[in-house]
Amino acid sequence: MTAGSPRGAAGGCAARTAAGEQTTLNSSYNRDGSLNQVSRDGVVLSTSSYQASTGLLTGVAYANGASVAVGYDAQGNASSRTLNIGGQAITERATLAPSGRTLGMAVTGPGTNATWAYGYDKDSHLTQATLSGTVPDGISTG
Repeated sequence: MTAGSPRGAAGGCAARTAAGEQTTLNSSYNRDGSLNQVSRDGVVLSTSSYQASTGLLTGVAYANGASVAVGYDAQGNASSRTLNIGGQAITERATLAPSGRTLGMAVTGPGTNATWAYGYDKDSHLTQATLSGTVPDGISTG
């Protein structure tokens, strides 16, 4: 959406691929101005969904069958995210301070059961990130 576009508008742009082929990318937005769909050459690539009462993003469905679901705490902070790909789910769940700062993150899924713990200095700068648990082979932990 370009500046000055009405809510619910659609936008698009023509581009060339690395192979020199012409392609058109389009996006559409809901009445609140949030992204609704993305398509390329008329084929829908992703569709977003939102909570009716808050307008918060609840998920994205992709053309390849993958999806992401987002959960929120009582203060409206994003506190969980589940990615589903090919019947496999990977879930991240955050432990949040009342201010919304992330204190920790649990990650579960195929071959994964890990927890991150975060530490901050008096100026709220991240000073420590400690990983414990199991992560899949090939994942770098630092």
